[in-house]
Amino acid sequence: GSIPSVVGGDPRGAIAALRAAASAALRRAPAIVLIDDLDSVAAAAPGGAGGGGAPTPGETVGEVLADIMDAAAAAAAAAAADGAPPGTASVAFLATAAAPECVCACLRAAGRLDHEVELRAPEHAGGREVMLAAAAHAR
Repeated sequence: GSIPSVVGGDPRGAIAALRAAASAALRRAPAIVLIDDLDSVAAAAPGGAGGGGAPTPGETVGEVLADIMDAAAAAAAAAAADGAPPGTASVAFLATAAAPECVCACLRAAGRLDHEVELRAPEHAGGREVMLAAAAHAR
């Protein structure tokens, strides 16, 4: 299968966009890189074997993103070793996913995406309050 992507469905475009975002974030550290819909961009392989999305020559979006995260962590560690104040050379990766269980296993390894927070839809009464508040601001 193929990896849906915000860059036209081409995994190479997603890889190029990830590399550009990470490069810019490293130059401007401290920084946060937000990856929306990670489950659609870096999905696990069908059947769950091995992790990784649709193959591109030699690499998948998930593998490239894992490499980028590792490089960002190494850059932060090197800066700290050179005496930079803690956190000043850090790049944090924040990702959203509707189906986190479908994200490439290489990204869910320790040290990459460290925390997983589940946000559930509000109960009926809470949902109604949210909709009423949103409607009040839309007027």
